[in-house]
Amino acid sequence: MGEFFDRLREERERLGLTQGDVCDLVNSTRRTVHSWEQGASTPNATHLAALRERGFDVLYLLSGSRSEDFDHVLTERESEWLSFYRNFNGSAAAQDLLLNFMRFTQPPKPQVKTVKTVLITATSEPIEQVQMAWLEDKGYRVERGSTLSLRTDYVLFDEDDLLDAELLKAASERNIPVLKGCDFISLFSDLYQS
Repeated sequence: MGEFFDRLREERERLGLTQGDVCDLVNSTRRTVHSWEQGASTPNATHLAALRERGFDVLYLLSGSRSEDFDHVLTERESEWLSFYRNFNGSAAAQDLLLNFMRFTQPPKPQVKTVKTVLITATSEPIEQVQMAWLEDKGYRVERGSTLSLRTDYVLFDEDDLLDAELLKAASERNIPVLKGCDFISLFSDLYQS
């Protein structure tokens, strides 16, 4: 944990500042800041307030314990950006432009796509293959068989097939649509477009 002067130097370096930067920040001389980091003197309350505004964790400086709102230490790159932003002396329009640029260059948030699962019960292999190929092409997850899974969203069956009564009951209890015949293509085309 060290002494106050060790923590002061650590915080200054964490923020990517030189002793000269701290001098400008607290409106003091280089000799004064140097004496703080050597342990010969300590900053007053006004200096500590100025340091806090610049991002120094003053509680840490004084006690050796991080502030609760100080949830992480900035990386060197983050400190560099923060220092650049805080010291940017452009007009308000230039500051807005810089801020918008920084927002624009953020990596895009991943888009979450919900994948629907379709249970196909067709016993006719050619029909099943056509249905599966079409659904997979549209981004649906396809299951085959006669048992619902936890992720089943729709049940498709061929007009010539007889559905198991338990499967119909289970689908009804879970409000899962049961579709028959080739009507599924028009229904799924509408769902896919919406």
